[in-house]
Amino acid sequence: YDPIDPDWVHPGDKNGSYTQRMKHILNELASEADCVIDLHTSSRKGSNNTMVYVPPENKEKDEIKSLNLSLAFGGDRIIYGTNENDYGWPVQNAMPFVAVKNGKTGIYAEAGTGGSSIPEEKFVNYFVTGVMNVLSEIGVIDSQICKQGERKVVNPLNENSISVKSELPGIFMPKVMVGDRVTKGQILAKVYGIPDGEKEIVSPINGIVMYRHMFGPTSEKDNIVTISPC
Repeated sequence: YDPIDPDWVHPGDKNGSYTQRMKHILNELASEADCVIDLHTSSRKGSNNTMVYVPPENKEKDEIKSLNLSLAFGGDRIIYGTNENDYGWPVQNAMPFVAVKNGKTGIYAEAGTGGSSIPEEKFVNYFVTGVMNVLSEIGVIDSQICKQGERKVVNPLNENSISVKSELPGIFMPKVMVGDRVTKGQILAKVYGIPDGEKEIVSPINGIVMYRHMFGPTSEKDNIVTISPC
């Protein structure tokens, strides 16, 4: 085992480390696919609202198939950059992004938290419905598309999300959930510090909660809530 995110590895190696071998097998499976859908959660310390990262396409040639399929998949935010450097993390080896560079379509969906001891039915249903929507959109199955979320297309370079930081170390007690609509000045959470006391964390803008720290300890300047403007 090696603690390497498979998104960092391409194309993998059938004789390599655990991650390299797994990525090699996944790439073999995906090599015959017309569309690669990659389903992800946040890490165990946080939770994501429903969103899709769309690999950049050649808009000048009207090649927006991945965008159209991502809109069919659904989610509150559809994040669509012009090039791979726009996204704020190393997307170049993620399988949907590789698929688009190889002339196929790709969808990178995010929701929920990783390693949750309790199944998050809301987000499981989001992923299942999204996949069924895409299968319907490309004609694999005959069914109605069930629209999910706001499906607001945003450019990651000017989307203007705000990450709200903890102002002190302590115990984080949230007052909102991912997907909640919040207003400027609304209490998002309280942090109980020792010996610093209690601190209310308020929303700086009107928007929708796209990320939230889980219950428990937090450090000063930790990102505890991310809000996307409505």
